[in-house]
Amino acid sequence: MKQVADQYLGQTENERAADVADKFQSLVRQVMNTDMADLRKIGQEKFYNEKAQSYTVFIAYEIKKNAMFRFMKKQARVDNTIDERQLELIDKILDEELKKVEEDEN
Repeated sequence: MKQVADQYLGQTENERAADVADKFQSLVRQVMNTDMADLRKIGQEKFYNEKAQSYTVFIAYEIKKNAMFRFMKKQARVDNTIDERQLELIDKILDEELKKVEEDEN
């Protein structure tokens, strides 16, 4: 996800790049805060700190890249703060990433 966001920021060299970048980052946060159907829990570790009497839990999740990118495209289309030009840029980058995933799978 970070790689896609960084690539997007590098490709938005226009007069409104900061605005576009902010909206893309907002989309990324929105996707990360949304329930996703193809998400799988692959591990969990729980630690107890006796001194502080508190627990720390680490959970690892896995999702297929193509499912995540498709979901991001879907979320971009329903986000009212993204205009047509920004949507085109987001689609272009996500399409490129989907193509890379398909090439890696073959």
